[in-house]
Amino acid sequence: MPIDCRFPTTPLSQDAFHTIDKTVMKHAFDIQNELGRLCDEHIYQNELAHRCRLNGLEIVTEAMINVTHQTFNKTYYLDMLAMNGSIYELKTTHSLHPNNSNQLINYLLLSALHHGKLINFRPSSVEHRFVSTQLSPDKRRQTVINKEDWDESDEHGLLLSKTVSSLMNDWGAFLDVDLYKEAILHFLPQQSIQPIEICINNRMIGHQNICLLQPDTGLHISSIKEGSITYGNHVRRLFNHTRLMRIQWINFNQSTIQMVTLKK
Repeated sequence: MPIDCRFPTTPLSQDAFHTIDKTVMKHAFDIQNELGRLCDEHIYQNELAHRCRLNGLEIVTEAMINVTHQTFNKTYYLDMLAMNGSIYELKTTHSLHPNNSNQLINYLLLSALHHGKLINFRPSSVEHRFVSTQLSPDKRRQTVINKEDWDESDEHGLLLSKTVSSLMNDWGAFLDVDLYKEAILHFLPQQSIQPIEICINNRMIGHQNICLLQPDTGLHISSIKEGSITYGNHVRRLFNHTRLMRIQWINFNQSTIQMVTLKK
């Protein structure tokens, strides 16, 4: 099974989620009022799970999701799952960041659930953010891979093309780009991250780490949803100031995956 949730799941309506959430958030505020805002994350997690269970909620902590594709394997752990259908990610940070929402969206998509919440205990008052998605696994597999400007005439280009297509069939789109990146790199036996000279008018101004498929070919993976043309121009600018002759660029834009070969 490519995506294996090691716990039962029950997708909830928004109303059902909010009913559960009222109980969870009451305890979250009470816990911060009692313990303060300086505890480590696991302390809040343990106490929140305990109080929710006393209130009759079914709670699983560190719920595991195992994601596989052929020989690739990655495991995620959810901070807290309530009533098999509500995911809670707990934080102790200065403030919530968009990356935290992206992380929770990734967990919702992997588990085929719809609603979750971020809870941050570090601010003076508990910070919380509702996160939801209606994307189903079937819809996530309705992808378009645009290879109009892709060169797969060598083994690396062909392997990348087959790998991306296979990942979409197995996992679907919309997941965290770092997951796709890890899997892609896993299946490239000769790739390596190396510092490449950046030059202006033959004057070396520094080094930048770039994934190399071959000595003269780099790989760049992104997840740009808006302004991909402008972003591509910046990829080309960087590329033009290296010794590389080609860049294989893969952009995961939700259900559209664009594969482009930039050449000198």
